[in-house]
Amino acid sequence: MGKPDIDGFEEMEGTTFWKPTKVNEEISGVVIGIDEGQYGKNYTIKQDDGKMVTPSSYKVLQSRMATVRPGDTVKIIYTGTEPSKQRGYEDTLMFRVLVKRR
Repeated sequence: MGKPDIDGFEEMEGTTFWKPTKVNEEISGVVIGIDEGQYGKNYTIKQDDGKMVTPSSYKVLQSRMATVRPGDTVKIIYTGTEPSKQRGYEDTLMFRVLVKRR
């Protein structure tokens, strides 16, 4: 939810992007929107505290989130990196995705 403001209005906060840096870092919440972005689908997740977060469009995460629908509850856990299978590319960020269907 937003911050209390004047005359009963609430100040709304924007969605933040999630870019994990530590192994076992996680986010969870209800998927409230899925939009097409420049690098794949953007999933907007509403966390229990009301904050909106969008995980960055990592290839592995896109693959694991392919069947997620609005209304599903997800938990995304960053599990570290694996060496790229293609020489000269950065390591691949790996994730676990757990889903509770609505």
